[in-house]
Amino acid sequence: MYKLLLVDDEVLVREAIAENIHWNELGYELLSVCENGKEAIEYIKKNKVDVVITDICMPFIDGIDLSKYIYENHLPINVIIFSGYNEFEYAKKAIKYGVSEYLSKPVTAYELSEILGNLKKNLDKKREVEAEFDKLNKSYFKNRILIQSKIIEKLIMGNEIEEESRKEIEEYGLQMDYLEYRVAIIEIDIYSDLYNANEDKIKKGEMKSFVIYNISDEIIKKYNAGEVCKGDNNKGLILLWTNHSREFEDKINLIFKEIQEEVFKVLKLTITISVGEIVYSLSDLHKSYKDAEQLLLYRYLWDENQIFDREKLKNKLNGSVNLDNVIDKVILGIKLNEKKQIEEKIIEIQELLKNAYIRKNKICLYLFEIVSQACDLLRTYNLTDDFIYRKKEEVITRITESRSLREAMLILKEFCYMSCDEMYKQRDSDGNKQAMLALDYIEKHYGDFDLNLNVICSYVCVSISHFSTIFKNYTGDTFMEVLMRTRMQKAKELLENTSLKNYEISEKVGFRDPHYFSIAFKKATGKSPKEYVKEVRKK
Repeated sequence: MYKLLLVDDEVLVREAIAENIHWNELGYELLSVCENGKEAIEYIKKNKVDVVITDICMPFIDGIDLSKYIYENHLPINVIIFSGYNEFEYAKKAIKYGVSEYLSKPVTAYELSEILGNLKKNLDKKREVEAEFDKLNKSYFKNRILIQSKIIEKLIMGNEIEEESRKEIEEYGLQMDYLEYRVAIIEIDIYSDLYNANEDKIKKGEMKSFVIYNISDEIIKKYNAGEVCKGDNNKGLILLWTNHSREFEDKINLIFKEIQEEVFKVLKLTITISVGEIVYSLSDLHKSYKDAEQLLLYRYLWDENQIFDREKLKNKLNGSVNLDNVIDKVILGIKLNEKKQIEEKIIEIQELLKNAYIRKNKICLYLFEIVSQACDLLRTYNLTDDFIYRKKEEVITRITESRSLREAMLILKEFCYMSCDEMYKQRDSDGNKQAMLALDYIEKHYGDFDLNLNVICSYVCVSISHFSTIFKNYTGDTFMEVLMRTRMQKAKELLENTSLKNYEISEKVGFRDPHYFSIAFKKATGKSPKEYVKEVRKK
């Protein structure tokens, strides 16, 4: 339905036209009637009007001046003028101001209906043309965006910029002449390696990634910070550029925080964004892209909704950490069935690994060491090798396949708790805890010259007689037998793996007198230290 306004200063004429024309049947809606051109202009300013039927001679503003106002303000309104004056000058002015029809009074309902019918056909045809043009325009705009996106993607992925690429950049009006460039990658967390994404999820992800593209593009354009394009696997790519390095570095974090917040507000999804290194030419964009890809790997440490910026992290990545002490405490917690201690130390390990930005492959090695030591403990409790091997392989596989550090640490904690439970199934009394503490103390202090039964009993807070009983029951050997066996084992390792002198090894394993050490060693192994070394080297 086209919206129509009737303008005439004569009441009877207005009423006759309003009542005798079948507006709806002709495809029109009579919006209102006005007494003069002034009223009509005020109405047009506030309402959408498609057609105006107006008389010429009216007070304040006449029909010609009303037509002039519509013409000069480029309003999409068709004007039909009717007048009792059949003067050529009026008709001439009407043509000048684009009037659709100029009719002489009197006008019958039939004549006006016929004119309105013909006008509707013209308006319908015009609308069809405009709709088609709008469709083509949208298609062109969409294709232009797609082509621009492909140009940017090609620049980001490629190793060099050919002359063809430069021509495309100019042809599509992309202004890319800047001092510095960076590439950022946007990834939806639920479709990343952190989660198992099935085919249905991936398809849904395509729609969501398009929404994220639009959000990102709008925000990036707002800050005039670069261009956005779609990448593979539902990822978004952002080409950032600037001529003001220091200010831009501070702005990047704010821009990406805004994108994260808007995406969560619209889609209730979290995204992780990585920003690669600074490069100084378009031909080096691929380096920044590869760097951004590498930064995404650190999501393993921090889970979801992160921003990894190379410039902010350059002095933190690939750090080192010494976990020997805390790993020892985890193992001691297993020995003593102290699950609270195990949990606390596993949390401590997790934080140390995160803050040092250790890569997953190295993290796995640390965690495998804890698993290996726990399995060595299980062997001392007469658990079958088959059981230990199966459990070890299972937990190593699960840690290797873990999608986040948090998940890996939960798997490790579960394994440590299982080790505690299995070990304590084999224990007979609470006294075994003191025996285990003593074994742990011997393992760490076998090199002390003054290590003896009194020192051990003082450490575990039990009497010598009681300790001797529980220790013998637990290990099958006396304290001195275990101490001597430990010292001899350590001495053999030093002889096999170092070039230390006999007296140096003697001191390291708790003997002040090298001669006495040699006697003790021969008694334990059937060979003197020198004979043992010769035999090992022959092998």
